[in-house]
Amino acid sequence: IHSSTDPCYYDLSYTQKTIKGDGNIIVRIAGNEIKQILKTKKGEMVTLYPVGLTLSIPLSHFSSALFQQGKPIHIQMCKGKNSSIDLKGTVV
Repeated sequence: IHSSTDPCYYDLSYTQKTIKGDGNIIVRIAGNEIKQILKTKKGEMVTLYPVGLTLSIPLSHFSSALFQQGKPIHIQMCKGKNSSIDLKGTVV
């Protein structure tokens, strides 16, 4: 579920067709490749594609060194406080 303070993700189990961008960076991943990076505006809604994994990352947590369109990435998702996730990744 969207957060302006913590990263979150959407996968195939999320049934809505849109998600809140609301100023977050949206990263679309298929397989282990970053397919698209979208910088959203406050109040913006983003179409969710039923393929792969979609990350919603507050700008304060976004790393342009880690997330590069067209590059492979390895993501390790860990349960964090309040059942949110922490993103720890390395460019392959």
